[in-house]
Amino acid sequence: MIEVRDIDELLSTLRAVVARTCIVTIDGWHGSGKSTLASNLANRIGAKHLDLDSFLIPDQRVFVEAIRYEQLQPAIDKASDSLIVSGVCMLEVLRRVDVVPDCKIYLKRMADWGWADQDEIEGQKLEIVAEALGKQVSEFALSLEVRTYHRNHMPHENADIAFLRYERSD
Repeated sequence: MIEVRDIDELLSTLRAVVARTCIVTIDGWHGSGKSTLASNLANRIGAKHLDLDSFLIPDQRVFVEAIRYEQLQPAIDKASDSLIVSGVCMLEVLRRVDVVPDCKIYLKRMADWGWADQDEIEGQKLEIVAEALGKQVSEFALSLEVRTYHRNHMPHENADIAFLRYERSD
């Protein structure tokens, strides 16, 4: 996996990895900036951007089962140029529409001490938060689904490119 730290380095790496019309995915923890990165990247390379969130049935408290696959599939199929698809649980969603991306980007939100979302995925943060709030972990269904997806599919380890997004302190 190639690690990059800014959009120009990502563009250069992407051009080296993929030299034709293709499907590029951007995966990551929810709220990490996937849609913003995908939109910026699509504008800079002249690609179309699809955000999986725009195919969600509202108020479902889950992600993969709440996608309108009957709308997503044609949207992917009709893209004639390069396509950037952003969203959580990307590999599972694309598996359901039988699409294999040409390049997988994983967005890692970084902090001074390391990967900011690592404990969300690998640790017990959900359990600690639920206990502190006096709630059941099951009440955090989306976070639990995204954590399970990460543990099963390991998108943070199986991406072609890891985009390390550092928070600005200014």
